[in-house]
Amino acid sequence: MRPYLARITAEGKYPHYIRWVNEPNCLAEVVTFEQQLEWQLDGLQNLADTNRKPR
Repeated sequence: MRPYLARITAEGKYPHYIRWVNEPNCLAEVVTFEQQLEWQLDGLQNLADTNRKPR
């Protein structure tokens, strides 16, 4: 694995990307629009949960 990809994997910051790039044949899977949308919404929800200030 290239050093950049190894670093990204070790950081764990982008779980969907890490899972995809570490597949034996990452280009074999056809990702649908719905799946991409779900990943984007999950990421936005994660950001909202992380940035939410306690009241």
